[in-house]
Amino acid sequence: MPTKLQTLESPNGIGTVYKDNRTIATVYYSLQVEQEIIVSKSFTHTEEIPGQKRITGQITVDEGERDLMDGSVLVLQLADGRRWHFVTISGNPISGKYRANTASGGGLADS
Repeated sequence: MPTKLQTLESPNGIGTVYKDNRTIATVYYSLQVEQEIIVSKSFTHTEEIPGQKRITGQITVDEGERDLMDGSVLVLQLADGRRWHFVTISGNPISGKYRANTASGGGLADS
């Protein structure tokens, strides 16, 4: 079955990164929350079925720990209070800029 991605929201702002319940950095973040849409077609109609959600993001360290590439699951608290469990997939400790994906099973959760 064919699929497509639908953007649900694009939160951005200043947040706090935690590791093991300890504040390690203040960051600028820009996230993309997308949902897979499964397109089911029959002879009589087309149905769109919501699939898994996917969150990706860019994070830039403003203050604090600049090396976020140790493979740990980190938590970003967004400006609106929600939390996102993530892992960095690429980045540079010198510039403090990273790309991140949701840690397994995580999403945006109320704090």
